[in-house]
Amino acid sequence: MAVGLVLKNGKRLNVVDHGKRSLLVRDARKLASFLNVPVWDATSG
Repeated sequence: MAVGLVLKNGKRLNVVDHGKRSLLVRDARKLASFLNVPVWDATSG
């Protein structure tokens, strides 16, 4: 699982990789809060 950024031009950048979903979600929320952007959760489960 990975956390990535989707730029305005559609380009995607991988930022964080985790093997544990709970850590991934935690880090994604922290990053989104810092950047003042929404989290787009495209995972299931």
